[in-house]
Amino acid sequence: MSAGASGGGATGAGGASASGGGGSGGVASGAGGASAGSAGTAGSVTAGGSAGTAGSAGSAGTAGSAGSAGSGPIGAFKVFMIASTAPEHTPMSDAAVPVMKDLGMKNNFTVDATSDPSLMTDQNLAQYQVFLQMQLGSFEMPPAAQAALQKFIESGKGWVGVHAAGLTGIQFIEDKNGQIIGDLKYWPWYTTFVGGDENFVWSIHPAEQTGTLLIEDRTFPPTKNLPASFQLKDEWYEWKENPRSKVHVLGKADETTYKPVNKQGDHPIVWSNPKYPHTVYIGVGHDVASLSNANYVTLLRDSVLYAAGR
Repeated sequence: MSAGASGGGATGAGGASASGGGGSGGVASGAGGASAGSAGTAGSVTAGGSAGTAGSAGSAGTAGSAGSAGSGPIGAFKVFMIASTAPEHTPMSDAAVPVMKDLGMKNNFTVDATSDPSLMTDQNLAQYQVFLQMQLGSFEMPPAAQAALQKFIESGKGWVGVHAAGLTGIQFIEDKNGQIIGDLKYWPWYTTFVGGDENFVWSIHPAEQTGTLLIEDRTFPPTKNLPASFQLKDEWYEWKENPRSKVHVLGKADETTYKPVNKQGDHPIVWSNPKYPHTVYIGVGHDVASLSNANYVTLLRDSVLYAAGR
């Protein structure tokens, strides 16, 4: 994701059509029978886009092995999964839908997937325990959706943000002359929420390349089932400020294993913000190939379970 792609970010509302009664109706049908009781409360909404794009089926197969690693039964819960419609992020977002639903079936949670931020209302989100922000930038959400998400997180519910969810800074709603685009609004709360500080601004990313993710805390729930390190092909995001002093770092990029644009030295890329319990940001996850990596899928699964308080 480059800053130059920000202009059309706020138009991601297309791609879902609702039917059935009730404004609180939900989103795309969830994972099989993972939560038969709760599924009946939602109106039917069919997620648009190409959720079954090439590579999804193979990825879901890999996810299955990670899903089976769950430790015993847990209480059922529901996940609201929303994705970006930006062309550079839809391949990963689309491929992640069947993977997450498969994980849900194996770990007793239901995943409702959409790309429509108009479904982000207080009434609709009330039925969910976890908000999974798959590649969606905050600038792609209209103000009403932003307010609903902030209320959801501040109420103590769970949040997992993947990759482009960390695109922070006012530059994403500005044109090339530094003027605010249309009626977009900058959301400083989100920048502070993700990185712990209003100055936590996304900077750039290098060309996509294979590097190593070093796991710092192998006792914390989202990373307790991971090895000390594993490789991924990714964009390895960079920010203007190191969040370490304000967040609980779970993993960092090993800059000696790839070529960064600006060396950070200490480069956190997976963390939790202690001010908001049960929230996890996963900065890696641009490439669909990550969904064929059992360690990455385990990180997704355990982050969602942690966000749900399981």
